[in-house]
Amino acid sequence: MMFENMAAAKYPSRIRYEESHPCVTVRVSKEDRERLDEIGKKLGMSNREILMRGAGLIEKDLEAEKKRIREATKKAYEQAWGQAQEEALMNVEIGTCSDCGEVIEWDLTDPLVQKILDDLVNSKSFCHGECLEKRRRRGR
Repeated sequence: MMFENMAAAKYPSRIRYEESHPCVTVRVSKEDRERLDEIGKKLGMSNREILMRGAGLIEKDLEAEKKRIREATKKAYEQAWGQAQEEALMNVEIGTCSDCGEVIEWDLTDPLVQKILDDLVNSKSFCHGECLEKRRRRGR
């Protein structure tokens, strides 16, 4: 066939790369491979970097890695904390309606709600907007 030898042919650049970067193959158990992958994820290292470090051929500042991980964890925590605080203010029980007795929930992140709540607190009258309208119609 015409293409038989083409599959085995390699570009000169590929030959040079393979000569300067020989392949190392290691067989490990499935459990060891999973642990190796976990370590690589935690440290942000490739299998090559883990092998080279383990062999003492490269030094990677472990303290710098730990610091990077701590900073990333702190940033994620702060973002989650800020989001949780905002969500906590979105449906806040502020009391019960003085007319119907049901719970009143408001989104305290809304500036309009903040103003209305301020006005209600100052007028000492807590009730739903609908109940307030009914009260006004009744003339109270």
